[in-house]
Amino acid sequence: MPDFALKLLLVMLTILLSSCTSLKNKGDKSFESGLFKEAADYYLQALKKNPDDIDARLGLERARYKIIDQNLIDVRMLRLANNQYEAALKLEEVYQSQKAWGLTAKGAVAYTLKEEFNYARPWLEEQLKNIYSLGNVDRFLWFAYSLKNLLTASSLNKQVDGYKQKLTPTALRNCQSLKQSLKSQSFEFYRLAKSYCTYWGDSVNFKLDKIDKDRFKQVRFSNRVRYEGRQSREKSYLFDNHLSDFQNRFQKSIWYSSAGRTLVVDIEGRLNYRRTIREDKQSKDYQIKRIEESGQKGTADYKTETIVEDKVHYYTVQKKYEKIVSNFNFSTLLHGNQLVQNIGFEEEHHSVGHSERHKPSGLKPKKHTSMNLERIFQRRFASKLDQFYYNIEREWQTRYCKSNSYETFQLEESIMRCALIEPDNTGVDNWFENKFGIKYREFRRIYGL
Repeated sequence: MPDFALKLLLVMLTILLSSCTSLKNKGDKSFESGLFKEAADYYLQALKKNPDDIDARLGLERARYKIIDQNLIDVRMLRLANNQYEAALKLEEVYQSQKAWGLTAKGAVAYTLKEEFNYARPWLEEQLKNIYSLGNVDRFLWFAYSLKNLLTASSLNKQVDGYKQKLTPTALRNCQSLKQSLKSQSFEFYRLAKSYCTYWGDSVNFKLDKIDKDRFKQVRFSNRVRYEGRQSREKSYLFDNHLSDFQNRFQKSIWYSSAGRTLVVDIEGRLNYRRTIREDKQSKDYQIKRIEESGQKGTADYKTETIVEDKVHYYTVQKKYEKIVSNFNFSTLLHGNQLVQNIGFEEEHHSVGHSERHKPSGLKPKKHTSMNLERIFQRRFASKLDQFYYNIEREWQTRYCKSNSYETFQLEESIMRCALIEPDNTGVDNWFENKFGIKYREFRRIYGL
């Protein structure tokens, strides 16, 4: 291996080891301060850089044991405060952590875990019975799902399955109710009904419309932009590139559906780009020095004198002037709402160049600089186009997450479409709690929506 490559490799290894050591030291300090989760994060980062770091691996295991120990203390405090459900959730977290980290409780931690488990088991058994007796299928299912590791450890899965079997007829009646609420435009609500019914062993055979009237499969630009002059038309690719990016981005937006319609965006405006180059005369002052002698060398009357002569060098330069002026208006009609975005900007650029090379004056050739049109469009045009895109995105929220939207659109479909962007929306959660007895996020976790 060449000396240079070897030295470079050693430097890189030194930097890597130094970085790992720094992260491990941060982990040690956090551990000593009782910040065990923070310490575990530092040890993990150190191991990502160097998987063979034994000290970081031991530190991570030690920090994780402390995290479990702290969680068990929280379990006990919650239980003593008669908050048994939160205590059970925290105990579930302990079991999840053990499983994910591959840890087995030892010593005092194992003793505390067993003690809290013994308190939790009879409560779990009683709660399963009580929730089952309420007859709410999904509330029972969420209870079992949220405590699944604890229930497994308690050997209560058979009881859970038995209760689920008894609740199945109720769930199937719920499924029928969901199917009866389907409409030809219930594209999102259909997903809910299908997930729910499939989980309980039923099928959903319902024919939706071929076109989602509220969504779009593409954006089409009605382009009425004037390119003023040949030079402007040559730069039209900049404008077209950003429109193409907008169309690609829309394909990933919440409004997109392969079963949708075409969203027409009208564009009016002008693009004027001018570039002129003209020749001009410039001058460069410089001096020439020469030495004049008088008298006979080697005699007393010999003298020298430095003569400085001012000179001027004339040469031809090319003065380049660029100017871009644009003014665009984007507009679209989105379900009765007119969205408009104006994008206008003006910029100038001056530069001087020449090919003159004149050694006495120190003159060297100088290249022109050019206006960076790509950067200008990115800074002045793209940011405004982004705003237009965000305004279109916000219309989804206005249409589906506002209470008055329910008056013009099917309630269930509005709820589901709102949940796509606001999963914690109060109206969404209220509807799910009224319908299923659980919140939207809980429903989604159970049924894989």
